[in-house]
Amino acid sequence: MNDATACDPLAADPPPSDRLALHPAVAWRPVAGEIFLVTPDRAMHRVASPTGAAIVKALAGPGVERGDLIVQLTQRFTGHPSAIAADVDAFLASLTAAGILRTVPAAPHAPLSAP
Repeated sequence: MNDATACDPLAADPPPSDRLALHPAVAWRPVAGEIFLVTPDRAMHRVASPTGAAIVKALAGPGVERGDLIVQLTQRFTGHPSAIAADVDAFLASLTAAGILRTVPAAPHAPLSAP
């Protein structure tokens, strides 16, 4: 690192994280506090827990970064953050295995143009 980089506050920005989102071909609908998802192969998946439902809702639309998702859940539900993170990772792995979850690559930071 040179002196110019050391003084540049933007140089320390971490790279953008990938976002997690529902696969665009997955249909989902909330019903009485539960979430029902249908994958392109017509398999139906039921998410009955409030935590799981909150995760699916966060994954809808443009998606969410894993860290942001865990922060949201620790603010909304009781539990130790490391236990919540482990549960989130296990749930995300099951969604990935079922073809429900996709990773959306983060857009790189745009370089700042000189005035």
